[in-house]
Amino acid sequence: MTDNLSREDEFLLKEYYTATRLTFHVDEMRSKFTNLFITIVGAAAAAISILIQGNAKNPTFGNFEIVLGVFFLLLAVAGILVIVVIAKLRRVQLEHFRITNNVRKHFLGTNYPLWNVVELSDRTLPLPTRRSGTYFWTLVLIVLNSYVVALGVYLLLHSLVLGLLALLLLILIQDDLYIRLANPPEPQVYSQESPPDQESQPAD
Repeated sequence: MTDNLSREDEFLLKEYYTATRLTFHVDEMRSKFTNLFITIVGAAAAAISILIQGNAKNPTFGNFEIVLGVFFLLLAVAGILVIVVIAKLRRVQLEHFRITNNVRKHFLGTNYPLWNVVELSDRTLPLPTRRSGTYFWTLVLIVLNSYVVALGVYLLLHSLVLGLLALLLLILIQDDLYIRLANPPEPQVYSQESPPDQESQPAD
């Protein structure tokens, strides 16, 4: 298959295969991080349930609600970090979708019948939106983590209103954080005046 290809074309094919494999690997990593966080929350809930029952019979902590509230808030910090990691993984995945599409453009050129077979092109490149399946995947974590924060606030402040406000506020914050971090950078355009080995200029 590659006997009649130039070295550059062989290189591009290897880049295509590598980028494609990485996009699948990102899905696996996202699944692992999601399962890890849900498992931690589930284990924490089970442990806290046992501790609450034991503390009700034989009080151990001076103020058990404060301990639980602080614990939930610390758990929520870990949840935010998981969402940041998932957003960064999505960003890398979208960058590699663009790489594979650039390779397709190189080989297909203006062969429109083949484009109609492949269908994937610049028009179909995904972006982080609130309508994608990936976003709804992340939204499960966002809502779960916001609920953890709401519990922490309620236990510390004994205010249902503040707990609900914390829930809504953290959903909005994490939603915005995910969309911004998952958004891939603008494509780089190289030329003789701007070669790839030229150092980027710092932003003003």
